[in-house]
Amino acid sequence: MNAFIDFWLRGITPGDPPLDHRAVAEQELADYTASLPAGDPDRPLIHLNTDCDWLARDTPPEWIADMLETLSRYPACDYRLFTLEPEFWQQRLTAVAHLSGPGAEIARRWLDGIPPVGILVASVPAKQSIISAIPRRRAAEPATAS
Repeated sequence: MNAFIDFWLRGITPGDPPLDHRAVAEQELADYTASLPAGDPDRPLIHLNTDCDWLARDTPPEWIADMLETLSRYPACDYRLFTLEPEFWQQRLTAVAHLSGPGAEIARRWLDGIPPVGILVASVPAKQSIISAIPRRRAAEPATAS
Protein backbone atom coordinates (compact mmCIF):
# COMPACT_ATOMS: atom_id res chain seq x y z
CA MET A 1 0.00 0.00 0.00
CA ASN A 2 1.43 3.36 -1.02
CA ALA A 3 0.20 6.85 -0.29
CA PHE A 4 1.31 10.33 -1.16
CA ILE A 5 1.06 13.02 1.49
CA ASP A 6 1.76 16.61 0.50
CA PHE A 7 2.95 18.82 3.29
CA TRP A 8 5.77 20.59 5.11
CA LEU A 9 7.46 23.69 3.85
CA ARG A 10 4.62 25.71 2.40
CA GLY A 11 4.71 29.12 4.01
CA ILE A 12 8.37 29.12 5.10
CA THR A 13 9.81 31.14 2.23
CA PRO A 14 10.08 34.89 2.90
CA GLY A 15 6.87 36.75 2.15
CA ASP A 16 4.62 33.69 2.37
CA PRO A 17 1.98 33.68 5.08
CA PRO A 18 2.88 31.30 7.90
CA LEU A 19 1.39 27.83 7.73
CA ASP A 20 1.34 25.45 10.65
CA HIS A 21 3.08 22.67 8.75
CA ARG A 22 3.02 20.37 11.75
CA ALA A 23 -0.77 20.67 12.10
CA VAL A 24 -1.24 19.97 8.38
CA ALA A 25 1.04 16.92 8.55
CA GLU A 26 -0.53 15.64 11.77
CA GLN A 27 -4.02 15.88 10.29
CA GLU A 28 -3.07 14.17 7.02
CA LEU A 29 -1.20 11.38 8.83
CA ALA A 30 -3.98 10.93 11.40
CA ASP A 31 -6.62 10.72 8.67
CA TYR A 32 -4.55 8.29 6.64
CA THR A 33 -3.57 5.97 9.50
CA ALA A 34 -7.16 5.95 10.79
CA SER A 35 -8.23 4.58 7.39
CA LEU A 36 -5.84 1.60 7.58
CA PRO A 37 -7.43 -1.81 8.18
CA ALA A 38 -7.00 -3.01 11.77
CA GLY A 39 -4.34 -5.70 12.10
CA ASP A 40 -3.03 -5.24 8.54
CA PRO A 41 0.52 -6.70 8.54
CA ASP A 42 1.62 -4.59 5.55
CA ARG A 43 3.31 -1.36 6.54
CA PRO A 44 2.10 1.39 4.22
CA LEU A 45 4.78 3.39 2.44
CA ILE A 46 4.21 7.13 2.57
CA HIS A 47 5.97 9.15 -0.12
CA LEU A 48 6.46 12.62 1.31
CA ASN A 49 5.93 15.33 -1.25
CA THR A 50 7.64 18.42 0.05
CA ASP A 51 8.06 21.91 -1.28
CA CYS A 52 11.78 21.65 -0.66
CA ASP A 53 14.61 19.16 -0.31
CA TRP A 54 14.71 18.16 3.36
CA LEU A 55 18.53 17.88 3.31
CA ALA A 56 19.20 21.07 1.34
CA ARG A 57 21.58 23.47 3.03
CA ASP A 58 18.92 26.18 3.24
CA THR A 59 16.35 23.97 4.99
CA PRO A 60 16.12 25.10 8.63
CA PRO A 61 17.28 22.43 11.10
CA GLU A 62 14.20 23.20 13.21
CA TRP A 63 12.04 22.13 10.29
CA ILE A 64 13.90 18.82 9.95
CA ALA A 65 13.53 18.25 13.71
CA ASP A 66 9.77 18.92 13.48
CA MET A 67 9.47 16.50 10.57
CA LEU A 68 11.35 13.72 12.38
CA GLU A 69 9.29 14.21 15.53
CA THR A 70 6.00 14.21 13.63
CA LEU A 71 6.84 11.06 11.65
CA SER A 72 7.88 9.28 14.85
CA ARG A 73 4.32 9.70 16.15
CA TYR A 74 3.03 7.43 13.36
CA PRO A 75 5.23 4.33 13.62
CA ALA A 76 2.81 2.06 11.71
CA CYS A 77 3.98 3.55 8.41
CA ASP A 78 7.23 3.65 6.45
CA TYR A 79 8.27 6.99 4.98
CA ARG A 80 10.28 7.66 1.83
CA LEU A 81 12.09 11.00 2.09
CA PHE A 82 13.49 12.09 -1.24
CA THR A 83 16.59 14.30 -1.48
CA LEU A 84 18.84 15.48 -4.25
CA GLU A 85 21.60 16.10 -1.71
CA PRO A 86 22.13 12.91 0.34
CA GLU A 87 25.79 13.82 0.74
CA PHE A 88 24.68 16.43 3.29
CA TRP A 89 22.84 13.90 5.49
CA GLN A 90 25.43 13.88 8.28
CA GLN A 91 25.98 17.65 8.19
CA ARG A 92 22.25 18.43 8.27
CA LEU A 93 21.46 15.89 11.02
CA THR A 94 24.37 17.23 13.06
CA ALA A 95 22.77 20.69 12.91
CA VAL A 96 19.46 19.15 14.06
CA ALA A 97 21.21 17.22 16.84
CA HIS A 98 22.44 20.50 18.36
CA LEU A 99 18.84 21.55 19.00
CA SER A 100 16.71 20.34 21.89
CA GLY A 101 13.57 18.25 21.83
CA PRO A 102 12.41 14.90 20.46
CA GLY A 103 13.41 15.61 16.84
CA ALA A 104 16.94 16.46 17.95
CA GLU A 105 17.10 13.23 19.98
CA ILE A 106 16.02 11.22 16.92
CA ALA A 107 18.80 12.92 14.91
CA ARG A 108 21.41 12.17 17.61
CA ARG A 109 20.42 8.50 17.72
CA TRP A 110 20.49 8.27 13.91
CA LEU A 111 23.98 9.79 13.83
CA ASP A 112 25.01 7.24 16.49
CA GLY A 113 23.92 4.43 14.15
CA ILE A 114 20.41 3.86 15.55
CA PRO A 115 18.12 5.09 12.78
CA PRO A 116 14.42 5.76 13.26
CA VAL A 117 12.15 2.91 12.24
CA GLY A 118 10.79 3.11 8.74
CA ILE A 119 12.43 6.29 7.45
CA LEU A 120 13.90 5.50 4.06
CA VAL A 121 16.08 8.10 2.37
CA ALA A 122 15.81 8.11 -1.42
CA SER A 123 17.59 9.98 -4.18
CA VAL A 124 18.38 9.87 -7.88
CA PRO A 125 20.05 6.66 -9.16
CA ALA A 126 23.44 8.36 -9.53
CA LYS A 127 23.57 8.88 -5.75
CA GLN A 128 22.57 5.37 -4.62
CA SER A 129 26.04 4.65 -3.20
CA ILE A 130 25.63 7.62 -0.85
CA ILE A 131 22.10 6.51 0.10
CA SER A 132 23.27 2.99 0.90
CA ALA A 133 25.69 4.41 3.50
CA ILE A 134 22.88 6.11 5.47
CA PRO A 135 21.75 3.88 8.36
CA ARG A 136 18.19 2.60 8.09
CA ARG A 137 16.06 0.22 10.11
CA ARG A 138 12.92 -1.65 9.23
CA ALA A 139 10.18 -2.31 11.77
CA ALA A 140 11.32 -5.86 12.59
CA GLU A 141 14.96 -4.90 13.20
CA PRO A 142 16.28 -4.16 16.70
CA ALA A 143 17.44 -0.71 17.75
CA THR A 144 21.17 -1.36 18.01
CA ALA A 145 24.09 0.66 16.68
CA SER A 146 25.91 -1.02 13.81
